[in-house]
Amino acid sequence: MGDAKPTVVVTGISGNLGTRLLPQLGAFNVIGLDVNPPVTDLPQQFERMDLGEEQSCRQLFLLLRESRAEAVIHLAFAGGARSPAPGAQTIP
Repeated sequence: MGDAKPTVVVTGISGNLGTRLLPQLGAFNVIGLDVNPPVTDLPQQFERMDLGEEQSCRQLFLLLRESRAEAVIHLAFAGGARSPAPGAQTIP
């Protein structure tokens, strides 16, 4: 067990930063999260999640508990226009 790689979770794995970071994480087991899988041949476990959705946040909690990840690298970005949550204030 002493030679097992630590696990890291990378949100936004399919984005510009995520795909640039992935090659640097060879010393880790990588669990990548995004709405679409990354275009890569590098080893990683992909989980489809939209962190803007409440159900995905529950999935993420369970994944972190199960994987016992050493770190989360949060690169997810909400680039698309979304409707504000009910009761949310918007800034003009």
